Amino acid sequence: MNYDFNVFYYIKLLKKWWKALVIIVSMSMFLTMGKVLLKPNTYVSTITLLMMGETTTTTYVGHLLGVGTLSLPNFSRDLIVGILTSGRMDKDVREQFKSYNKNFWWKVETYPVSAGLNIYISGPDPALTEKIANFCIQDLDKINVALDLTPTKPMVKVLDAPGYGAPVNKQVLRKMLIAGIFPFLVSCFCIFFMDYFKKLKRHGP
Repeated sequence: MNYDFNVFYYIKLLKKWWKALVIIVSMSMFLTMGKVLLKPNTYVSTITLLMMGETTTTTYVGHLLGVGTLSLPNFSRDLIVGILTSGRMDKDVREQFKSYNKNFWWKVETYPVSAGLNIYISGPDPALTEKIANFCIQDLDKINVALDLTPTKPMVKVLDAPGYGAPVNKQVLRKMLIAGIFPFLVSCFCIFFMDYFKKLKRHGP
């Protein structure tokens, strides 16, 4: 059987199934909206840190190359990120806030900025995220002293101190739109193939 693609035929086919499509898409979108709205809020406290000990040094190799000065590699940012995201930091935070009487969780994300680092501490409570953020800075220096990782102590300077946690936008409309597009595409795919196999069965090969 020759099966020719015809845009207008498929548009007509979708019109035939429009009620089912509307029901499927609407149910998916409203279920997603309910799930997102009922989900507990997430709060974020932000810290901006300045890296310490980064210097530009005159070296013998620099003289040989005719450069005069060379910027020595600075691993401070990677080191700080490594400590903040380590199991040791997570253990210290959980031990410090073990008396928190709700479902405790926390998350740290880091983003490099010019000469520093932005740290985002997420959690279930705005006051809690601020406390965790401040504790992380203290624990960062504590771990640095215990392991003697850098000669510069403290290893960072706090440019912007963490504040009361700000609520994270739940992006309800965006998630509803995504939840509607996916079942719509899947439904169209099923409708087209159902129609194809129906024609194939009717007319034969």
